[in-house]
Amino acid sequence: MIELEPETLTAAPEPVGDRRPGGSVQIPDPPAAPEELFNIAVAAINKRYQVGMMERLAIERPALTAEIARAMDRVEITWRESGPVGSPAFKLALRTWYDLKISAINYFRGAN
Repeated sequence: MIELEPETLTAAPEPVGDRRPGGSVQIPDPPAAPEELFNIAVAAINKRYQVGMMERLAIERPALTAEIARAMDRVEITWRESGPVGSPAFKLALRTWYDLKISAINYFRGAN
């Protein structure tokens, strides 16, 4: 199975092809399905998430809560448009949503 890096949401490269003396090995970026990328992002967020965080954030930082909701909408839209492999637009939308969620978690941890 392809190991994905949760912080970058990119596939870890795997050497492909033959090794030639003095030559290089081609290392492609293996395609990953949007669902697989999304699950990795959610798993990384869940490792940091604290119960009640989003409810408290909605009260203390409603603009950030709204921005997270808009980012999630963009993830859903680009997911539908992406097809079987995560498109660059989907990856950007997912990265944006992920970064906002991590910012919210960092805010919440600092506010405690």
